[in-house]
Amino acid sequence: MSLEARDRRRSRVAVAAGAFIAVIAGIIGGTLFGVSLKDYSDYTQHTTATVVDVQTNASSRSHARDGSTYTVHIDYEADGQTFSRVRMQGVITGTPTVGETVDLAYPPGRPADAVTAQTTLASTTQVLRWIGIGLVVLALIALVLIWRGVVRARRRRRAE
Repeated sequence: MSLEARDRRRSRVAVAAGAFIAVIAGIIGGTLFGVSLKDYSDYTQHTTATVVDVQTNASSRSHARDGSTYTVHIDYEADGQTFSRVRMQGVITGTPTVGETVDLAYPPGRPADAVTAQTTLASTTQVLRWIGIGLVVLALIALVLIWRGVVRARRRRRAE
């Protein structure tokens, strides 16, 4: 394989990898933006839940603390109903621990739809919205730059 052919192949791989990363960033950004549009204004009822189980879903780096996610199960009572070992929905800060209490919010008459009270705050949705917009814009810029590079490379090859 000639040096020129090898460079062309590397270029194609770099373009494909860059495009893939840009598309993934765009999908994540779009998802965050979409989630930020959820209207929590009817989540006016509140209750307190107790964390009963925390499962750590470590990243591929076995010893790294960052990159870990948690599946949290809670028990709570609301509107005369008892909910046991329910997977907690919503945003939390810090690392949850068994026995810890968490404030929940839910729409009247629908305690099964409870989310963490922090999720319903306007500041939380604003942060998600701006991160989502930022990722979508970065993805679009990256795709445009990649496209321009591909077009220029093709023009150069045709001119040779």
